[in-house]
Amino acid sequence: MPPSVIVEIKNSMGYFYPELILSVTFLIVLIAEIISKRSSYITLGVITILGLLASMFAAYQLYSMEQTYIFFRMMTVDHFAIFFKLVFAVSTILIVLFTMNSNELKRYDAGEYYCLMIASVLGMNLLASANNLLMIWLALELVSIPSYLLSGFLKEDRLSAEASLKFVLYGSVSTAIMLFGLSYLYGFTGAYELSSIREAIMNGAIPSGVLLITVSLILVGIGYKIAAVPFHFWCPDVYQGSPLVITAFFSIGPKAAGFALLIRFFYGIFAKGGPNFEVVGNFNWPMMMALISAVTMTVGNVVALWQTSMKRMMAYSSIAHVGYMMMGFVLLNSEGIQSILFYVLIYLVMNLGAFLVVIAVSSKIDSDNLSEYRGLMLRSPLAASVLTVFMLSLTGIPSLGGFVGKFYLFMAAWHAKFYWLVILAAVNSVVSFAYYGGVVKRMILEEGTVKDKITLPRISTVLLTVLAILTFFMGLYWLPFAEFSQQSANMLLERVSIALK
Repeated sequence: MPPSVIVEIKNSMGYFYPELILSVTFLIVLIAEIISKRSSYITLGVITILGLLASMFAAYQLYSMEQTYIFFRMMTVDHFAIFFKLVFAVSTILIVLFTMNSNELKRYDAGEYYCLMIASVLGMNLLASANNLLMIWLALELVSIPSYLLSGFLKEDRLSAEASLKFVLYGSVSTAIMLFGLSYLYGFTGAYELSSIREAIMNGAIPSGVLLITVSLILVGIGYKIAAVPFHFWCPDVYQGSPLVITAFFSIGPKAAGFALLIRFFYGIFAKGGPNFEVVGNFNWPMMMALISAVTMTVGNVVALWQTSMKRMMAYSSIAHVGYMMMGFVLLNSEGIQSILFYVLIYLVMNLGAFLVVIAVSSKIDSDNLSEYRGLMLRSPLAASVLTVFMLSLTGIPSLGGFVGKFYLFMAAWHAKFYWLVILAAVNSVVSFAYYGGVVKRMILEEGTVKDKITLPRISTVLLTVLAILTFFMGLYWLPFAEFSQQSANMLLERVSIALK
């Protein structure tokens, strides 16, 4: 191996500790499962949480280090990537805690479950840092393949097997189409690195017609990952068929990774300047994205109105929130990117909080039908109260975190003169109150047929209380979270504006 390669690898390893820790955690969990044959979800869950906490600490330490490219510029280490690595770790820790209190997976191997989850998080970390077409592809597959297996984890359940099959089919087709688009980029520019591809496009390496085809093909793969319309068809079926804890995992982790890729890829290749960007090439992709944003939030909210399953309602709800977040993406300025990152933080808290209630209640009533939530306030006052907080926050009611997140998104779009998109988003928020408020109405105002009390596990009670308080806190004192998001966004914009020497 040439000395220069050894030096580059050695210099890069100091920035790669979060991923190394996850890899070691994967091996420890795997070995523990092999040795003990049948390890408990609690024992391996604790190991997984410790590994994720160590990875978080290592990622946070990178804030004080020089921001740079590593492994021959295949990956970038900046505040934007670190932001998402922290989001992935926090959300996965919550999912592991959810798993410990769920009876849905008890009959299946804990080691296999946690290994797949850690592998998926590792892929997300790589995806958030990817600066090379090859790394993007490898990271995307490392996120996707464990996700396919997790969705079908209930091997004896017909709906779980169906969800996994649909996930694989949709995922394989969409990623193959995306790979075809990436091959166009490489074929016309002869480059793998994002900044080099952008420079070639600025010099006219790709004709405008071919650029339109290329962007459309690549958008299929990324749009599938974030479940944007019209690439969303997998989402409701996969959510319904997957175990609840895995559905909760899908609702935040892979979607956040998809947004990290979407922002870094499009701003790194098809935009120039900063903090106000201009489109590279002759194709107005921001307007196309704005139309997708509008259709996504509308379809998600309207179809959610007709759902009778809590899982499917939350699936269409997540599609609607993807539409909201895409508003910030189309603005071509730092304010738009900051609003997306800020909303990701808030969405993590309120969405996972809502899922924790659903997991806790479903484990007691063995159903996710919305009709079973009638009279929940009498059966479990805590569950009904905190779920009310999360539902109202997802709607965007003032004084809760969801309102502040939407306010940032709406104001960023308004300042960029996307008035029509802001008005449509506001109307959609009103529409969303019909189904979010419907859940609250069932719990508080309607009387259920079953009167048995529902007692939540102690750890679920603690988690729900903390997440509900955070939802209030982020709605009343949001500045630290907004500043953290702004700092992360600014670092990305500096990286895509000026290539490192």
